[in-house]
Amino acid sequence: MEAEKKPVNYADLVITLIIACTCVYMLIAAAPYQLLGQLFPRVIAGATLVACVAQIFLTLTGKSKVKKSDAPASNNYLLVVGIVAVYLILLNFLGFILCTLALTIAVPLVLGFSNKKVILAISFILTFASYFIFKVFFFVPLPQGILTFI
Repeated sequence: MEAEKKPVNYADLVITLIIACTCVYMLIAAAPYQLLGQLFPRVIAGATLVACVAQIFLTLTGKSKVKKSDAPASNNYLLVVGIVAVYLILLNFLGFILCTLALTIAVPLVLGFSNKKVILAISFILTFASYFIFKVFFFVPLPQGILTFI
């Protein structure tokens, strides 16, 4: 008896291929930097590329465990692109902390997540952890915007 094959989710496949191509680009683009400057982008791009290859394999073989019910039903993806564009425009004026907090709160709400306590908690943790890692650990100057006292 032949096992019933699940249909291939082409949207997931295309998105995963785009992410994989971006990872390959990052691996190539990091080459001109000194060894220490190459390390972080290459580790992240390499790990993401491995995950993409695994996801492509799982999608093509029909063994992917992702179900449509796992994601919110909203199709406001173009609105998310608009929110990210506004984030990029306002980043230098308002600063990293305010813009990132607004982004990490707005995107889940637009996509249909409803647990506001979880959204707020994750937004604050993600924003301040990112700020600490890049500002304190990697010494990356982040846009301060109107919060110049930080």
